[in-house]
Amino acid sequence: MLQLNGRIDIAETAVKAVIDVLLCSDSKNFSLNELDALHFDATKFMAVVIIAAGLKEREITDYAIEKCLEVYEKEKKKFMSLVTNPCLETATRLLPYNPSKAMAEKVIVAVAEQGWYGRIESLAKRYLVRGLTADEVMALVEHFMKQRGMISGYEEILQLAKKYMPEDKFDEVASRMGAHVKAFNEDTLY
Repeated sequence: MLQLNGRIDIAETAVKAVIDVLLCSDSKNFSLNELDALHFDATKFMAVVIIAAGLKEREITDYAIEKCLEVYEKEKKKFMSLVTNPCLETATRLLPYNPSKAMAEKVIVAVAEQGWYGRIESLAKRYLVRGLTADEVMALVEHFMKQRGMISGYEEILQLAKKYMPEDKFDEVASRMGAHVKAFNEDTLY
């Protein structure tokens, strides 16, 4: 039994079932439009964070993060999914509530894949007590390179690459990113 704020005993399976319902992790019961509408309801994501905050149990936090990342993984390749960012945002908001190191690592990798260059370094430092890995920086670079209609984050990602990558890899990344920015600036469409 778990205790919510030291007052109410709750069965762990019941808490996990509530998280499943809130995150619609059993998505086979919903059509795509219903699923997108349910996931976009920010109150459901906040409810998951509130549950984890109240319990501060590693197993529950890990379970909630795992479910958020499962939905994120299913949705991330879809164009304009309404689910991807809220799921990943919720996973990052669960980090203060005692997740395992392995689960925190998974969140950081997903943040890199999503190209969230503005917060990844502080998340890694705060919850993993380390800087970024070269693979995480490369994930940021790859996300940047896939963006054809914008070049925001160029300077920030380049700074992270310089800070965390070996010099020879940094030179290669700087060259690729520079060519991408040059092509963007020369494109008459933009």
